[in-house]
Amino acid sequence: MIGIGIIGLGTVGTGTYRILTEHKSLIKEKTGCQISVGQNGWIWVKGENTDNEIKARRAIEFVTEKVYVEGLTEKVEALLSK
Repeated sequence: MIGIGIIGLGTVGTGTYRILTEHKSLIKEKTGCQISVGQNGWIWVKGENTDNEIKARRAIEFVTEKVYVEGLTEKVEALLSK
């Protein structure tokens, strides 16, 4: 299991939290990882193996960095297809 922190839950952090929860099922479907997003800004990823957890982490980091990018879902799908 790995943990990822989002710094702060102000305006940007709250937007990130919302976008991440919207993409959680897509990331889970493509990686097989369980993803828990806490209201405290922490994200927990648990997968069958480390490779899947790292793949999920990369997708989560991508989502948190590209919150306001148009076509984000398609870009996340492309990232997870690699």
